[in-house]
Amino acid sequence: MNNHHYRIGEKEGAIMIMVNKVGRIASGDEQGKFVKIEEFSGAPTSYLVLTAAERDFQLAGGDEWVEDYASLEQFFAEARWVVAWEGDSQT
Repeated sequence: MNNHHYRIGEKEGAIMIMVNKVGRIASGDEQGKFVKIEEFSGAPTSYLVLTAAERDFQLAGGDEWVEDYASLEQFFAEARWVVAWEGDSQT
């Protein structure tokens, strides 16, 4: 699977969702934890949101499945997540 970049909204400060990349939650619920979004093919594409206290996702983590991209956007908005994605020069 490829890395995908999605922005919610077009205003400055828009939420960025990156698929198949690790990020650290900079603000919002679960601030300080790591996050990774995995994409599952299908119609529609669904997503698994993984969180953990450390980058290797071995301890103190969780997972949430969302049924489509709109649900993924809603998930990020409700958690008020701002994520610093690794390798993203815009964060």
